[in-house]
Amino acid sequence: MLTLSGAGDCPLPEDNLLLRCPVGKSTKAQLNVPNYSKTKLKLKVETDIHIISGANYFDINPGQTVPYTLTILPSKRGIQQGCVSFVEISKKGKCRYEVYFTLEIICEAADPVKNLNVQCTIQNNVAIEIPISNPCKDQLDLDVSLEGHGLSGDKFFSLPPQKTLNYKAIFSPCVIGKSTGSIVFQPEIRDEFWFKLELYALPLPVVVLPKVKCHLGKWTRITLPLVNPTPEPIKLTVSNSNLRNYALEMESNLLFLQSHSSSQLGIRFSPSSIGDGDHKAEITFSCPQLQQWSFSLSGCGLNPECEKPQSISSKMGFSASINIPFTNPTELKALLHVSLTDENPNKNQTYANLGGFMVPMSHLKGVQIDPGASIDVPVVFTPTSMEIQKVRLCITMEFPGNSDISSSCSPHSQRSAQDLSTICWIYPLCGIPTEVPIESPPLGLIQCEAGCQLEKKVEVLLAGCVLESHVTEEDFLCEVHAKHEDTEVDKSLCATVETARRVLDSGAVELTLNLLYNPLEPSTFECQASVIVKCVSGGTWEFPVTLLATKPSLDDVIDIEAPEIGKTSDVGFRLTSTARNPKPFTAVFLPGSSSEFTVAPASGLLPPINSTGVLITISFTPGSNSRSRAKLQIKAEDMHWTYGVLGSFPKNCSIPRGSECLPDSPLPLWVSSAPLPVPACLPSSWLIITHYCRGKQGRALPPITITLSSFHSDKHMDGSCPCTPHRPPCFAPAFSLSHLWTH
Repeated sequence: MLTLSGAGDCPLPEDNLLLRCPVGKSTKAQLNVPNYSKTKLKLKVETDIHIISGANYFDINPGQTVPYTLTILPSKRGIQQGCVSFVEISKKGKCRYEVYFTLEIICEAADPVKNLNVQCTIQNNVAIEIPISNPCKDQLDLDVSLEGHGLSGDKFFSLPPQKTLNYKAIFSPCVIGKSTGSIVFQPEIRDEFWFKLELYALPLPVVVLPKVKCHLGKWTRITLPLVNPTPEPIKLTVSNSNLRNYALEMESNLLFLQSHSSSQLGIRFSPSSIGDGDHKAEITFSCPQLQQWSFSLSGCGLNPECEKPQSISSKMGFSASINIPFTNPTELKALLHVSLTDENPNKNQTYANLGGFMVPMSHLKGVQIDPGASIDVPVVFTPTSMEIQKVRLCITMEFPGNSDISSSCSPHSQRSAQDLSTICWIYPLCGIPTEVPIESPPLGLIQCEAGCQLEKKVEVLLAGCVLESHVTEEDFLCEVHAKHEDTEVDKSLCATVETARRVLDSGAVELTLNLLYNPLEPSTFECQASVIVKCVSGGTWEFPVTLLATKPSLDDVIDIEAPEIGKTSDVGFRLTSTARNPKPFTAVFLPGSSSEFTVAPASGLLPPINSTGVLITISFTPGSNSRSRAKLQIKAEDMHWTYGVLGSFPKNCSIPRGSECLPDSPLPLWVSSAPLPVPACLPSSWLIITHYCRGKQGRALPPITITLSSFHSDKHMDGSCPCTPHRPPCFAPAFSLSHLWTH
């Protein structure tokens, strides 16, 4: 005997239909509805697809199949999915019979209202304006859908009643080629309408840049803007049609641009003739995505301008020389004529020697130079007095019209030779005589600890100084030059003129110099430098000085007591910058320090002065019972601090009744040789002490706020609460110069 049981599932659909319907047009479809029962049925039609309509009820005899006609009227494009059910409902509201069909309706777009052709060059944009009318008496709200590469616009558009407005879309192509797009308007209760777009992305036209001008023998920079509007990186190949006058500021002819990024390419223009000449070029960028775009460049060469003045300084009775580099910027062979002239432009006389200057060349006239070739013109200055000498070096380039040069040049070069004729370059020269005193250097040795500041006043005599007016300190300037170009020496020593007076007997000028020496780093050897005194009317005096920065002494001593071997004790103190803005710092233990000490943080920013300060924590983890030592250096941009650190174990001794208060302390401080117990009323195991002190040579140090730990919480010796203003405090941190306590 078998017992069977079963459960009824939902019926399967009678059929699955795929229908295609154009928007705005009615489409008929037929469903064959069967009656599998043995009774006549009155079926109700139900559906979840809102674009379908048809009879709500119809009768069907038992065992028959009746065709049912649907009307489909879509108003928007897209795909609609759902079902149509035929059911009989009992009087009690229960379904007694049901068959259903599933439908997938593809709503295809109707014909467009209009076809629009849109053209735009890449990396540009063009506006597309479409007039939309609302003939109704109510406001018309439209959802807008845009399809197509480079199309953008509002997704929602509203029209007032009985008005016509223009909808505006933007076409911004980034890839050359033709594509198709559309703008679809979908009202809420009416049929959609749309416009078809034929989109043409055109290559960029040649960009013509304004003509650039530059003096002959110089160069000027042109900047080309480059944009990658595509969503992928591009590799550009760059070509230059005029390598003679235009140089690309890039190492190779390949340039990479990231997606949706921009860059700039620098180009140097150097003319080879005066006037427009052959100064045209085309810079072309090529890549598969954007094909290519070009920049058209043009330039004009101008007559050379006066060069920047150059100075030569030499001691009295000695000579100094410099080389003036010169390059033939033209495409022609030329002859050079070198001469010295007076600074007065009204004089046309030229000299080989003038004002202590001379040009030691075997031939000063008719020196032949090829196109693009370079030559160094030497100039020697030998001062004969303490007055500043100013002359002009003139380099004249002449283009002889002989047949040899003309036959070797192009027709354009021959025309350029006629236009150039002769060209002159002028180099102003300034000769500055200097004098070193014969006697021993009056400035001598200046010695100071690193991190400290030393101020010294010295008197110097300026021999040969000639001033007609009254002597004042404004007539002189001071500079510091290191002997071996040491920038730290230049920064650490500052010299100014404090007073200036004339000696009545000799008429010489005597100055009082104020020297301020502030070394940051100790030096292992003496540094040689010079204090240069310059007079505004001419003359320079050099005074040697010897500098020595010794090792700094300790700013303070930090004593850390550990409870036992292997356990860590911490000492923290806060430190600020000496300026009003934060300064970076580093904290390190100097070589020779015990490895049982660590410091955190090792680097960071010191907050401005008068702020809370950054917390610097020193940790001590003893590995033996011997006393450990270390030296901590905290280095900022403008200040150094050095602390001695001692690590030891506490001694088991009681608090001396007559603890002595430290003098000159802003807080009541007591000294003891042993830690004191902590009262039970202490809310935290941390203590903050602000320690004010003076460092090396009496200089004031910034306040140090010390955060202390490692307390003992035994009861007070006499059992009473010690927190009274007339007794020493009842707790002791494991840190101080000896040990510090504060109430």
